[in-house]
Amino acid sequence: MPTSGVGAHAAVKTERPCGPRGNSPSIVLDGSDGSVPLPLLAAEGTPPVLAAVPRPPLVNDPPSPSLSSPSFLARWDAIVARSWVGRHFKLEERGTCFSREAMGGWMTFLTMSYITPLSASIVAETGATCDIHAPDNVYERCKFLVRHQLLTAVAVASFVSSLVMGLWANLPFLLAPGIGTSAYFAYSVVGVRGLGHVPYRTGVTAVVLEGVIFLLLSITGLRSRAVQSLPSSIKLAMSGGIGLFLAFIGLQAPEGIGLITASPDTLITLGGCPPSARSPVDDGAGTYVCMEKRMQSATTWVGVMALLLMTTLLEKGVRSAVGVVILLVSLLSWVRDTPFSFFPRDGPDGVGEARFQAFRKLISIQGMADVAGQWEFGRLGSPQVWLAVLTFLYTDVLDTTGCLYSMVRQAGMVQEDGRFKGDGAAFCVDALGTILAGSLGLPPVVVFMESAVGIECGARTGLAAVVGSLGFLLSVIFTPILASIPPFATGAALVLVGCILMEHLSHIQWTNRRLAMPAFLTAILMPLTYSIAYGVIAGIVTAIIMHLLLKFFDMVSASLGRFASRGVGRCRLSSSQQKEHMREKENLDRSESCWNVKHIEELEYLDCIAHPEGQSEASHHILAIGEVPPAFELDK
Repeated sequence: MPTSGVGAHAAVKTERPCGPRGNSPSIVLDGSDGSVPLPLLAAEGTPPVLAAVPRPPLVNDPPSPSLSSPSFLARWDAIVARSWVGRHFKLEERGTCFSREAMGGWMTFLTMSYITPLSASIVAETGATCDIHAPDNVYERCKFLVRHQLLTAVAVASFVSSLVMGLWANLPFLLAPGIGTSAYFAYSVVGVRGLGHVPYRTGVTAVVLEGVIFLLLSITGLRSRAVQSLPSSIKLAMSGGIGLFLAFIGLQAPEGIGLITASPDTLITLGGCPPSARSPVDDGAGTYVCMEKRMQSATTWVGVMALLLMTTLLEKGVRSAVGVVILLVSLLSWVRDTPFSFFPRDGPDGVGEARFQAFRKLISIQGMADVAGQWEFGRLGSPQVWLAVLTFLYTDVLDTTGCLYSMVRQAGMVQEDGRFKGDGAAFCVDALGTILAGSLGLPPVVVFMESAVGIECGARTGLAAVVGSLGFLLSVIFTPILASIPPFATGAALVLVGCILMEHLSHIQWTNRRLAMPAFLTAILMPLTYSIAYGVIAGIVTAIIMHLLLKFFDMVSASLGRFASRGVGRCRLSSSQQKEHMREKENLDRSESCWNVKHIEELEYLDCIAHPEGQSEASHHILAIGEVPPAFELDK
C-alpha cells in the first residue's frame, strides 16, 4: 500500500485487499476529506486517539465507508485486522485478511487430510511395538490397535508443528510426517513386521537424533547459507518439479483420482477401472493394476469433473473454489448405493462396509501409550542406525528446502536477496517437529506441498497455519469423518495446484543449456523418483559437473588459440591496420575474452602468417577474437 503524507492537499488511494467477494470499495482521500482510515494513520505513525475522533460530517459530504456498509465478513476482517491478532500476523502488511487466511488454512488441511490415515497405515506395517513372533491373529489384533494410536500420534505431531510454524515463523505452511520418509522408515529401516535392519524403537530414536542435528544446522545458519548458494534456475525448477509431483500424486491411486495406475510392463499406465477390474499390489499403500475396463470408473470421472469445476470457478474469481468442490464431492461420495460412493456395499474385502462403520462413529479418541516415548539408545553404535540418520537428514533438508522456497515463490514473498522472512524460524520449527515426531513413534515431519492450495486461496501469513493446525486437533476427535474425505476429491485439488506451480518454469532461460539441463533434471526427477530430494541432488550435481566441464573446455580453447597465434611469423602493422585494430579492441567484450586483450595490446608487432594477400583478414581474426574461423586453415 503506498504511503504519503496526509495534509491539506494530500491525495492517497488505498485499497483493502479483502471484503465482499474478495475486494472492498476503495477509499480515496483528497484535500476535501479530513477523515483518515485507521490503518493509514497507523502506517503514518499517527496516535490512535486522533484516529478515533473523526471530523464531524458536513451536510453535502458523501457517505464515508464504515464497518456497517460492507458485509458481515468484511466487518469481521476489519475487527481482526485492528486487533493484536492482525498486528502479530501482519495481515495488512501482507495484503490479506482473516477470512482469506482461514479459508486458505482450512483448504490446505482438507487437501492433506489423507495424510493422517495414510501415514499411520504405512508406519503400522512395521508392527511398531507388537511382538513380531506372536501368532498371526494376535499380531494382527495388536497391529490394528497400534494403527489407531498412530492416527492420534500423526494428528498431534502435525497439530503442534503447524501451530508453531504459524505462531513463530508466520508462514502459511502445514507440517506432517512425509509419505516418502514414512515409506523409507517402514520398508527400508524397520521393515514390514519389524524384519528390517533396525528395530522399531531404535528407528524412532534415529529420527530424534536427526532432528537434533537438523536443529543445530538451522540455529547456526549453515542450512540457510547452503540454500542461498543454490542457482536460481534450480530454485525455480524446484517449484515446477513439485508441481509435477503434486499432479502425479493427484492423478494416481490411491491418493488421487485414479487416472494413472501401476503397470507390470510400463510401470504406470492409464487407469480409471472399477473395483471389480482391479488387481491389488501388495505394497501396503493400496496400489492396484487395472486388468480391464479402463476409464470406466465412476469415481475417476467424478474426480475429473471436480478438477474441471475447480479450474472454472477459480478462473471466474471464486477463491473458495477448492474447498467448495471438495465439500461437494465428499457429500456426494457419502451417499451409499451409488457408483461413486466411498462406502460401497460390495467393495473388495468388505472395505466399503468397514469404512462406513468407522464413519458412523463420528467421534473416536485413542491414546498413544504403545508408540510414544519408545526410545532405545543401546544400538546406536550400529552402522545401519547412522545410515538411517544421515538418510533422514539429507532427505529432510532437501525436501523442506524445496517445498519452502517453491511455496514462498508462489506467494510472492521472496526478497531481493533470495531469502524470505521467517526462513530461520521455519527451519527450526521443522527440526523441532521432527524431534516431536520421533518422540511419538513417527518418521520425520516435513513441510507439505499441499500448502500451495492454501496459498492459491490467498493465504500469506501464519494465521492460515494456525487454522489448519486446528483441523489436525479436531482430527484427533473426528478422525472417522476426516478419514472419509475421498481421494478423488483431494486429488483434483493436487492436480490444479500442480498446474499453477508450473508457471515458475517459464522464468528459466531454456535456451541456455548450462542452466536448462540442471533445471530440467531437478523438475522431471521429482515425480519420477517420487522424491523431492533426489530431484534437487540431480540438479545440483549436474550443475557442478557442467560448470567444471565448461571451464575445462574454455581452458583448452584458450590454449589452442595461443598455440595457433604463436606458430606464425611476425610482421609489422601499418598505421591503418593499427587504427582498425584499436577500434576492435574498444568493441571487445573484456568479460567474455579477457585473455585476448593481452594480445591486442601488443600493437607494434602481431603474430601473422606469411601468406598471399587476401588471407590477412583471416589471420587478423585469430588475434582479435582468439579462434580460427571455421573455413580457414593455417598453411604449413
